[in-house]
Amino acid sequence: MKNTNFKRISLLGAIVLLPFIASAAKDTLHNSSAAGAIPVSAGWIPIRGVAPVDEPKVNTVPVNIFYRVQILALKHPIDAATVKVDGVEGKLYTSKNNDITRYYMGEFKDLKAANDFKEQLIKNGFEDACIVAYKNGDRITIKESLSILGEDK
Repeated sequence: MKNTNFKRISLLGAIVLLPFIASAAKDTLHNSSAAGAIPVSAGWIPIRGVAPVDEPKVNTVPVNIFYRVQILALKHPIDAATVKVDGVEGKLYTSKNNDITRYYMGEFKDLKAANDFKEQLIKNGFEDACIVAYKNGDRITIKESLSILGEDK
């Protein structure tokens, strides 16, 4: 019995409140800066909305593109200290991948500077010198680097 009475009281409460809810929906606030009316209930304080901020569509993580000049690629590695490059200043870097040890020199932000350095190395006996590109430390193709930098046009 109690459960039935509770349902009746709840239904009666909803019926009694229905006219108040309907009249509140009819009340509107006319804002001179707004295009239309905003429905409000008596006693409510309207709050101006804040326009959503557009999220940037571009990846905001900085991309570090740089170039090195590869001077050697050997299946049987040698001590990097034994690699001598006369007349050329620069740090020697090494990496090992698939049983091949690669030796690089320089670190350049633009391709022209890397190319000039490569030409200097070729004149000093490293005829097979070639430029390699990196994005955030991972090797990529030269074409990819130019595309990322917007210089592929």
